[in-house]
Amino acid sequence: MPKLIKKLLEPNTLLVICLLYVLLITIAFLFPARVGVKINFIIPLDKIIHSSIYLILAFLWNCYFYLTKNKDAIKKSVFTILGLCLTYGIIIEILQEQFVQYRGADIFDVLANMIGAMVGTIIFLNVKNRINS
Repeated sequence: MPKLIKKLLEPNTLLVICLLYVLLITIAFLFPARVGVKINFIIPLDKIIHSSIYLILAFLWNCYFYLTKNKDAIKKSVFTILGLCLTYGIIIEILQEQFVQYRGADIFDVLANMIGAMVGTIIFLNVKNRINS
């Protein structure tokens, strides 16, 4: 298992994983939604899904930049990644509104995305020292 983790943390492998993940979520978010049963907890299920997706997105990109960039520039890369996640989320919402049937832009999706990205970044900051070891 440690060999597999080391292989997954190689910069080229991690970049491919990051790009494939972005492609996967772009397709998922731009695919027409099927109208179905809505499940609501205290927080609507779709917002939990948005947060979870962006948690993983931010965590993966933070790991990649941490492994490939100057370790002292971590603060700058963290804010860059959060900004890119925000921009990506807004673009996806606009594309959904304009081009995807049964989907529309939702500011609460963007908020859920950013909460997920911030949680993913916080998790990354707490485990980053274990990534190289």
